[in-house]
Amino acid sequence: MKLLHTSDWHLGHKLINQERRKEHQHALDWLLETLLTEQIDILIIAGDVFDTANPPNYALRQYYQFLAAAAETQCQQIIIIGGNHDSPALLEAAQPVLEKQCIQVVGCSARQADGEVDFKRQVFPVTDKQDKLIAVIGAMPYLRDRDLKYAKAGESATEREQSLRQGIHQHYAAICQAMHEHGHSVPHIATGHLFAAGALTSDSEQAIHVGNLGQVGADCFPAQLDYVALGHLHRTQRIAKQDRLRYCGALIPLGFAEAENRSQVLIAEFDGAQLTVVREIEVPRTRRLLRLQGDLEQVLQLINDFPPLASTEFPAWLEITLNQSEAMAEQQLSACCQTQNLHILKLLVQQNAETALTAIAPGLDDLQPLDVFLKKCEDSAKTAEETAQLQDLFQILHTQVLEAESDRQ
Repeated sequence: MKLLHTSDWHLGHKLINQERRKEHQHALDWLLETLLTEQIDILIIAGDVFDTANPPNYALRQYYQFLAAAAETQCQQIIIIGGNHDSPALLEAAQPVLEKQCIQVVGCSARQADGEVDFKRQVFPVTDKQDKLIAVIGAMPYLRDRDLKYAKAGESATEREQSLRQGIHQHYAAICQAMHEHGHSVPHIATGHLFAAGALTSDSEQAIHVGNLGQVGADCFPAQLDYVALGHLHRTQRIAKQDRLRYCGALIPLGFAEAENRSQVLIAEFDGAQLTVVREIEVPRTRRLLRLQGDLEQVLQLINDFPPLASTEFPAWLEITLNQSEAMAEQQLSACCQTQNLHILKLLVQQNAETALTAIAPGLDDLQPLDVFLKKCEDSAKTAEETAQLQDLFQILHTQVLEAESDRQ
């Protein structure tokens, strides 16, 4: 049995107001072809299908067009979970139609009339064309505060995070119990959209990570799980050096901090219930993101030496940091880039060893809410201890606001 694990598509994403729709379409077309050539039995999309809770119409079309085509492949089951960027209501709206195509969507934890989580509704036995059981999937979406506990008045950030970790442990133990009813002669596979302890991050992941759902250890995932398909972090990596605990990474690089990341999907192969191999398949790049730094003369030389773009590539996007301000620098750089089919998205000037100022003032679209809040703390001359306390409170409030907005979608 073959499983393909992908996550963090972020359809509808913009990088400094530049759309990524064509890059995403190339990646989705390649992914569809991979499903066919690799003869994949199960496809898992581990959260953050969309970049926002209210994605643009073209992103929704890309999503549904891909699912319609994927349902025509030999895939026996497609499992999609909600991530912290997704609207659970939007993801689950089409579930009555999708499930007829063997596509299961779990946008948020399933609840019974009494408010308790119904873990059996998040467990999906997968059969082949002969109706033989080939796997059991426990679809665990991004777990919001309300899925685990409500913050208590007077609770410290440390106490709150400990409670959240305990809640996540309990959720995985419960879903494993629900999966156990199907026996263990086939692989038991779970999903997750969270931050695992020891994982490597970049600026992008730190920006999207809210709610202090971090530092979940490998012991959170019971040993009976043969593979855990994780999303949220944008680098391909194992957790605690275990092949069964894997992040596949983002489908395309989502920022200049991810320029050196390899975009990949993972193919997990099983012999019976035994995980035999996990293969990393690189997603072809259609646009290069580059970070250049130096004096104006050095950067101009780097641009002139840039190798010609392949016919399959879109113009490369640059983030340039100049070591010092120079007259007419922006005009010279723009003219040089134009001849090389490159485009400058961000130009910075390094004033000294500690401070970087943008030559073009950033817009609000370039800033995260936490960035603005911390700048306000700095302007208010708060101490480091006061800022840390306020930051914890801000993240709690920000999480609750995002969840309330998601519920209204």
